[in-house]
Amino acid sequence: MGHVTEEIRHYKDIQATALDSDPTGRFLCLAGKRFLSVVLADPAGSDSVVCSKKSRSARLDVSNVRWRSNNVDTPYIVLSSGQNIELYAIEADTIKLVESLRAHPRNVTDVDWSNFDPNSFVTSSVDDAVSVWDVRELRRPSVSLHVVAGAVQAKWAPLMHYMLATAHGTDVRVWDIRKFSSPVQSIPAHLDKINSLVWHPKEDMCFATSSQDGNLKLWEFSNASKPRLAAGLLPIPAWKVRFTRNGAGLVTLPVPQGGRGPNALNLWRSADFESVQSLQGHTDLIQDACWRPLASDSGECQLFSVAKDHTLRSWLINNHVFAAERGEDALTLSATEELFEGERMVTPTEPPTDDWSRWVVAPSKVGLMSELEALSSLRLVGITTDEINFDRAAVGITFERDGNAVKLVIRFHAEYATNGKVHLQILRDESSLSAIGASQLLKVTMLTIYHFDSNKGTF
Repeated sequence: MGHVTEEIRHYKDIQATALDSDPTGRFLCLAGKRFLSVVLADPAGSDSVVCSKKSRSARLDVSNVRWRSNNVDTPYIVLSSGQNIELYAIEADTIKLVESLRAHPRNVTDVDWSNFDPNSFVTSSVDDAVSVWDVRELRRPSVSLHVVAGAVQAKWAPLMHYMLATAHGTDVRVWDIRKFSSPVQSIPAHLDKINSLVWHPKEDMCFATSSQDGNLKLWEFSNASKPRLAAGLLPIPAWKVRFTRNGAGLVTLPVPQGGRGPNALNLWRSADFESVQSLQGHTDLIQDACWRPLASDSGECQLFSVAKDHTLRSWLINNHVFAAERGEDALTLSATEELFEGERMVTPTEPPTDDWSRWVVAPSKVGLMSELEALSSLRLVGITTDEINFDRAAVGITFERDGNAVKLVIRFHAEYATNGKVHLQILRDESSLSAIGASQLLKVTMLTIYHFDSNKGTF
């Protein structure tokens, strides 16, 4: 088990009910009825922990606070309290209120910034539309997604432009806001009300949900017939879910129990949804938590949590906490390693995903051998089938256009007949693409396959 170091701070005057970290990891914002404060995430060697503080006067607690994910110009913070949202700018160590407005007829349930458009954030509310706002013009939403019974969660996809996921009762809907008349996907995710929805920070088509039914689930919206992973019948349902910055793990906050039950944060490993550690120490209701960005080579991640007793706790966690356990039967293979199944060599069960390779879900009604035979007879302008290896269930294809070439290797999952998974790998040394270009090409391929399948085999 990895090592966890705990630190406690007290901010009784702030009375924070929500918190978030800035993109650099240097600061935290703590928001409550009386104040919005910016404090140092790491106060070591500093004379003053609180950098700036802005007075507020509100009847209701702050339910959400979010620091703009891309500080391209002025650092912005948006918070929700009741039906209202407030936008703040950080200027010369001063917190300035930019705008306060009534965003919805009912209480705002979620707020989230876009990773791609630094001026856009989304809000949701029950019994009302999901609204996309532009900080340059806040008189009215720039986009409204009209839904029956509103939404309890709304989150921008961090790796896909224009994509948004919302939670409505027991269902999740995925939207392309350029075509906002209807969602591109609707997923019956749970049997009871969804509490939390959060996108995976490193896998673009993957998100997690938690529900009052006691289940925690990981989904791929390209194959939403069933969750990829699930942890069920939790003793206390998860209220809030937060992925680590590298996606290797996540933390869950328990649903408030009216002063009863454990006030513990639970850590989970993303690879298999195994519970790896419980962080105990809070003596009162845990109200919010966030992860602080740390250098990728630090070997650690840092979690902050705030409780009703006005304590802020810092948890410095060794990344080994989330490392997959390796045993004699553990399968952790590189993209070039292979697994034997009887006398037939097939693709690894789960080779890694990066800029040059990823899984897609492409179910077949005709079977693996028929798919391979069809690929062997492929005849299209600019596309050449270089190799068909029936034993390895692998295909090599070259795309050529305007003097540029891309070499693609297609490998079928060992359980392709049941899960429809196909692994796509662009050969870096044999392709005239950058890592960014390769990643974008694979994303387009995934979305094309998804839309093809969702339209019953027609574009």
